[in-house]
Amino acid sequence: VFLGGLSGAWICIVGGVQALIIYLANKHDLAKGKRNILTVLFAAAYVIGTVVVYRGWSDILSCACALLYIMAIIQTDSAKYRRFMAANSCLWIIYDFAVLAYVNIITHGMLLVSLIVAMIRLDRKTKGNNCNV
Repeated sequence: VFLGGLSGAWICIVGGVQALIIYLANKHDLAKGKRNILTVLFAAAYVIGTVVVYRGWSDILSCACALLYIMAIIQTDSAKYRRFMAANSCLWIIYDFAVLAYVNIITHGMLLVSLIVAMIRLDRKTKGNNCNV
């Protein structure tokens, strides 16, 4: 907000609420149909909020980041989750440069490095090693 990145601030507030609701949904074992409805409602909140505070191209990036976050958290395959989150981090880094949020560049950069390391360690297929030990 202080740097003028209203869409990023909006996305982070809604994302925090979404994380809390996901936690509560997991705790109370919410049915899949209700989870899907919540996902659609949060996607709509991200888009509507971005339209309301829209001032430039960087606002579209923050909305894309939010939608990538939604795509990541609905994945059941951890490799796909990491790919969506890596794309999310890349877009956030571009947004952070656009609004001059230098500390966030470090945060998203470290997250991206961590995701890349995880993808290398966990998702890379070993070629030529079919031996099961």
